[in-house]
Amino acid sequence: MVDIKVRNVKIVVALMLVFVFSLYVLSPKHVAKTFSKNIYPRQKQTTTTTTTEPATTTTPYDNSLTLDDVTHTIKTSQNFHNTRDEPILLTWFRQVAAQSYFITDKEDLAFSIKAHPGHVVVSRCAGSHDSGDLNCKMNTEFDTLVDNGGATKWWCHWDDDNYVNIRALFTLLEQYDPREPWYIGRSSITYPQPYNYRGKRVTAWFAHGGCGFCISKPLVDRMVPHVYGGKLMDYHRELYSNDDCTIGFIVNYILGVELTQSALFNSHYHRKELMSIPTDRLKGQISLSYSKKRGEECAAVINGSVNSFPVGEDPTRFYSIHCLANPDVPYCNVLLDDAT
Repeated sequence: MVDIKVRNVKIVVALMLVFVFSLYVLSPKHVAKTFSKNIYPRQKQTTTTTTTEPATTTTPYDNSLTLDDVTHTIKTSQNFHNTRDEPILLTWFRQVAAQSYFITDKEDLAFSIKAHPGHVVVSRCAGSHDSGDLNCKMNTEFDTLVDNGGATKWWCHWDDDNYVNIRALFTLLEQYDPREPWYIGRSSITYPQPYNYRGKRVTAWFAHGGCGFCISKPLVDRMVPHVYGGKLMDYHRELYSNDDCTIGFIVNYILGVELTQSALFNSHYHRKELMSIPTDRLKGQISLSYSKKRGEECAAVINGSVNSFPVGEDPTRFYSIHCLANPDVPYCNVLLDDAT
């Protein structure tokens, strides 16, 4: 009798469980949930890596440049007014005289007359190649730029042993938005320059001044508190670095702007590369140089496939290269006449 009662209780409990389970399975909430799982299975989670791109301005702009869009400063010394500066005055400087300034160390009436009126700036710096004097003149270059209205779009620094192909330069600069901070040139070493700064050893990339370099207006504006009015010399006194290295330190380390390198900038430090540039590619280079230092003599090589001035009359090769890049220059007619 007891067994029958126990069995009956088990049956009742089982029926109750079946009834409760049926109510749950048939409930609208459960049906919707089950339907959603089957029709819209849960998607696999993915990890997204966000790549931060350099900030760019999306507003369309005209990337073509006029001569007034680029200001040039050329570092020189009174010792070189009649030597290094002469081929510059008779070649590329003529194309951009109104936009260029020579920074020198002594008054020279004849030199001032040859150059554009008011565009020879006499600094308070000595004429040596000491790093202090070099930084002093670079500081004067920057101050001259700012005092004359600053960069319209670009500022380019050159040394007095540079030939500059203005057309090739503009072709390069027109690839970059001048509304963004740009530092364009070429380093003379393959690693960042080490500096001792405030008790720490730090590194920064610099554009070699002997190749020339160009900086866009927004970066020029950011450099003012660190360079203008003798501030560059303050950094030099702490770093004891050459002028181009000091500029690189401020731009790359202090302001965090990377150096954009181009092999089209050349100096005599790149001696082997300079002398191995094919003749048909010379007119595509942005800057060229030379050296007359004993044991380190070098200049661009022009082969016999094109007419050029004799090396004895054109040791820097600037006149011949200028005619390669600008055959319409009047004195280049001599070469055209020789070719006929």
